[in-house]
Amino acid sequence: MKKNFKFFLVIFVVFMLTVVNFNVRANVEAKMIITSPGEDSSTEMNISYHVSSDAQTFVMYADNEFFSGVQIAHPQCSALPFEGKENYKKCEVNLQNLKPNTRYYYKVSGVTNDVVMSFKTAGGDEFTFAHVTDIHSYFFGGGSNTRVDKANKVLNKMNEIKELDFVLASGDVTAYGIVYEQWEYLFGMDVLKDNMFAVTPGNHDYYNTSAQFVSVDFFNAVTSNPNNGAEGVKGSSYYFMYGNALFVSLDSEAAALDATHRANQIEWLNEVTANNPADFIIVFTHRPFYTGDGQNAGQARDMKEYFQEIFDNTGVDLVLGGHNHVYARTYQVYQDEVISGKALGTYYITGIQIGDRHKEEPGTKQRQVEVAHLGADQDGGNLITVGKDKITVEFVKHDGTRLYPFVIHSKSALINKTEIESKLKVFKDKQNEEININFDIPSPGLIKKIEVLNDDTLLKEVLNPTQDKIILENAPEVGKYSLTINMSLRNGEVITKNFDVIDDRHYYGEISNIETVEKDFHTELVWDATPTSYVSHYEVYVNNELLKQIPKNQSSTILDQVSPYKANDISFRIINVFGIEMYRYDFVYGEDTAPVELEFIETEITLTVGDEKELEYTVKPNETVKLEYKSSNQDIAYVDENGNLIAVSEGEVEIEVNIAKRWDTKVTIKVIVEPVPEKKGCFKGGYIFAGLTALGFVFILRRRRP
Repeated sequence: MKKNFKFFLVIFVVFMLTVVNFNVRANVEAKMIITSPGEDSSTEMNISYHVSSDAQTFVMYADNEFFSGVQIAHPQCSALPFEGKENYKKCEVNLQNLKPNTRYYYKVSGVTNDVVMSFKTAGGDEFTFAHVTDIHSYFFGGGSNTRVDKANKVLNKMNEIKELDFVLASGDVTAYGIVYEQWEYLFGMDVLKDNMFAVTPGNHDYYNTSAQFVSVDFFNAVTSNPNNGAEGVKGSSYYFMYGNALFVSLDSEAAALDATHRANQIEWLNEVTANNPADFIIVFTHRPFYTGDGQNAGQARDMKEYFQEIFDNTGVDLVLGGHNHVYARTYQVYQDEVISGKALGTYYITGIQIGDRHKEEPGTKQRQVEVAHLGADQDGGNLITVGKDKITVEFVKHDGTRLYPFVIHSKSALINKTEIESKLKVFKDKQNEEININFDIPSPGLIKKIEVLNDDTLLKEVLNPTQDKIILENAPEVGKYSLTINMSLRNGEVITKNFDVIDDRHYYGEISNIETVEKDFHTELVWDATPTSYVSHYEVYVNNELLKQIPKNQSSTILDQVSPYKANDISFRIINVFGIEMYRYDFVYGEDTAPVELEFIETEITLTVGDEKELEYTVKPNETVKLEYKSSNQDIAYVDENGNLIAVSEGEVEIEVNIAKRWDTKVTIKVIVEPVPEKKGCFKGGYIFAGLTALGFVFILRRRRP
């Protein structure tokens, strides 16, 4: 049965081809055949071509060059905007359900030119693509196109070094986007016959022959990009996934011309990066962010003002631009500053022109630029390989010279899922009016999306969070309810955590004004509360460790040895009679400061009963401090708050000293008190009098001490 079905399928395909070809006129050719990316390029791809308006065509494709097991896709066609092409139409097909990591072959049926094209779907362990820009195809239907010929040479050379999976261009691929022949010559490059072509528009691609901005319609008429771009600029802005990388095209010309297009692309980029987890995020656009010769500095400044904040917040790894005609590659940049550390910022590359519009004057590269390259006969592009953990990039000239290799490490490698999950917590604020969701952001762009749900109702969604707290104002007001928090990470992993929340404001009474009060030698935690009979006691945790339990009739407690010179996580909790936490208020007390050293001149002292001595010390760094003194036995040796040591009676004691509230500076001084030596002829009662006098002095000091 299966053999008969296959036989009839082949007969049907041959019949269809015969019917179609019977109606094809001798002069019907498919022009401008090009492969554009599908949204998920592992299973789909877009194909477009131009034919005469009355031509009936379809696309045949198969996973082998012999077209066995051929499949057919019927196009959607539309009119062309080009002058003189009124009798032509653009036809597009979206091929779906393709096999990953597979080379497909296709051709347009129903035309006289039997051109076989191919492309490769994503899905391998790594992939390689070529990045070029500013080709400025200059052709009016006669002679040669030296610029495209040079670009063709550059791409062929890169393909020899490492087989390309696709080609990506940062705009200005034509001199005048309105001229049909310039696109046609460009699309004739060798590697485009066997590779997907992802391109973003430049200013020249908007131009008429007077170099005036006309429309992006001509660019959209020769490409078939995914229809998933920002509102108002779909086709010229779009995204696609290839392997473990998210590629995003930004239309910089639309952004520069219209604030609405700019705002729409920023909002869209935030959504796209949040909803499409990827190990790497690569943005390509035309206008530069950094230049190698100081030119176009105004445009670079504007582009940073428009988009750099969203790049920083979403964790973009690489931005590929053009326009300046000088190769420039930055250091790792975050918030317009050079930073160090693996995978913490963004690299920006401004590609060099190809053709005859080179620059030879060196100028002054911007300070964030590590490598700049310009001059005549320097046509080239970037050969970029994306693997699981890193991106490798090198500049390749038309003669095969390879320069400036560097590596971009994966931000996904920074993800510790267990640690991120452990820091995801839910608690109520001190007034119990809002729910606070706390978490930690190890590095910008690692957490892509947070969803807060009550049952199946979405209460809140945050994309690419930049703050480590979400305040939930619209939670249910009474009773016990559950919260489910889904946290999507950059590498595609999702943390799901459930919390039971009890609205217990009617059960524990009132709690307010929870705050710390500084004393000389300790810190007090104070609050106002009117607890109900449901309350058992209060608990105070410091850095996730239980410090103490407090009776419910108290309204203050000492934070024992909790230093303000260190950032401490404090948690005040109300516990009910069943041992269940009813209320929780978390806050940070203190801040991390530089350590201080305390040293005493003497750490072992011998005195005679009745002697007095002032303890001398040094502090590093030198500053005025208050010291806290404590004697292990005040009946042997007493020390007052000013460091005056008094020998009271015979024996041995230890004096502990620390800088007030800096218990890590504790120093121990050993004190030996010896009896007054007997003297010949002296009345023993005199010794007794000296000891009694010392005791009396200590008694007076104690009464004077606050």
